[in-house]
Amino acid sequence: MNTHLPEQIKTKLRGQQFETFADFKSALWSTYANDATFSKQFGTYQLNPMKEGWPPRAPFHQTLEGSRSYELCNHGPEAKCHDLN
Repeated sequence: MNTHLPEQIKTKLRGQQFETFADFKSALWSTYANDATFSKQFGTYQLNPMKEGWPPRAPFHQTLEGSRSYELCNHGPEAKCHDLN
């Protein structure tokens, strides 16, 4: 599923430099966890790892084989949804 980043998340990340995609993902999850609006969409068990820069656990019905956390794609047309501009 492709989802574009909300403008208020983009604004908080814009201007930061990320050496790797892993650095970007870590900053993204931490930004969501510390946002007053979006953090309400996650449970405590999801927010604690997010504050550390880790992805939240996904509800079982939203998981794929062997993956229990949300994942971000950094290649192909799906990667455009992470554009901060």
